[in-house]
Amino acid sequence: NIKLQLFRRFRCVLVVSVVFSVSWAVYTMAASVKGYFEDHWKSQWNVNAVWEVLYLAILVAIVFLWMPSSNSQRYAYSMELATFDPDEKGGPDGPDEEEDLEEDGELGGLEDDEEPSVVGQFEKAITGEGPVGGEKMN
Repeated sequence: NIKLQLFRRFRCVLVVSVVFSVSWAVYTMAASVKGYFEDHWKSQWNVNAVWEVLYLAILVAIVFLWMPSSNSQRYAYSMELATFDPDEKGGPDGPDEEEDLEEDGELGGLEDDEEPSVVGQFEKAITGEGPVGGEKMN
């Protein structure tokens, strides 16, 4: 609920900045077509400065919205839902056959005289099939 409120406030900041950007762009185009800046060339720097001020205002709003507070941990942690990897064996959409994908060469397995890939070595080390530490593969 608090996280939703934070993002709603951020959405409000973005909406206001977009509305202001569009209105400022329309004003700038209308003023340049009418020749306003030819007569008032000393104030033309305002056209570019407004964009920089808008960027600064958005940055300040982000800093203010995400400043450390008592709710900071509520923003940082969320419960991760369990997921299912469809490529796992025996899954509803995964392969039903009992063939090992590493032997097929799809997950870093070795062909005849091919050097072992880093990914293949890493996968074998994780599963406990490969060498551990600095041992060399034969």
